[in-house]
Amino acid sequence: MTDLRRLRAALREELAELWHDLAAAHRRSRTNPPEQSPQCRNLMRRITAITAEVGPTPPGDIEFAFLLTGLYQRIHQQLHIDVHLPEGLLQHAHDHATPGGRLALGYPEGLVEEHRDRRIYFLRKDNQLFFRISDRTGPLSGRFDTVEAARTAFEEDDNA
Repeated sequence: MTDLRRLRAALREELAELWHDLAAAHRRSRTNPPEQSPQCRNLMRRITAITAEVGPTPPGDIEFAFLLTGLYQRIHQQLHIDVHLPEGLLQHAHDHATPGGRLALGYPEGLVEEHRDRRIYFLRKDNQLFFRISDRTGPLSGRFDTVEAARTAFEEDDNA
């Protein structure tokens, strides 16, 4: 791999990390709208600068909130970059927008938690509750009885 390719790969990785940092700052923000906080504005400035050099982070790696609010799309519009959201992604994001909320309300399925590109979902089937996990490649194999077991599966995958 050439030095330029390594540099671009490192920038893409940094860009993904910045999106996740933005999500954390967005959740902690006390401003309305949250993206107007100084920390969020600084992260968006850095995201914009790196995106201009290496292109967009795939929408499947972006937290659902940024797809639903249009922030992901607006950042790319400023750069005149057309981002295509895969068919059904916005509906999927909308259906699972409230972590844990759908579980508490007795829905048949929903998002429990989301961290970076990893998501834990709950499902109810035949009066049984179980959990599944997914990452940017899609659903991962396994059916777990608890959220903790699902988290452990991610940790084991990291160590493999």
